[in-house]
Amino acid sequence: MLEIRQPASKGEWEALAEMRYDLLHRYLGFPKQGIVKGPGKIFLLAFSGKRVVGTGTLIVEGKLGHIGYVAVERKFRHRKIGSRIMGRLEEIAGKKKLERLYVNARKHAKKFFKELDYGVKGGYFKHPKIGTLHLRMEKEL
Repeated sequence: MLEIRQPASKGEWEALAEMRYDLLHRYLGFPKQGIVKGPGKIFLLAFSGKRVVGTGTLIVEGKLGHIGYVAVERKFRHRKIGSRIMGRLEEIAGKKKLERLYVNARKHAKKFFKELDYGVKGGYFKHPKIGTLHLRMEKEL
């Protein structure tokens, strides 16, 4: 059974930070960082039983929502977990009356976001923080 919800304990926040590092930053050689919480930031975890298997973040920017850090543990991929995380983030965005969502998708994630009806806005750009190619993709709500 898959459960998607916000972290509720110190251990779950630590699991979120660890997963984001392992799946999104370790291979780039970046140092491990903690999670920066703040107003307008919504963090989700996907659990298979008690195991954390996925994550995603929504940052509210006025009527715009920025989706980020969507990742699923490798051996749990291709089970629609990422799509379910995105669905939950979009549901939250709708409740907050956001008008549009955007994601700066890594090159290999373009197909995933296109399948969720995100359209490409512009060309590839080098992400200023991590230096990899990204593509801005948007979806009207």
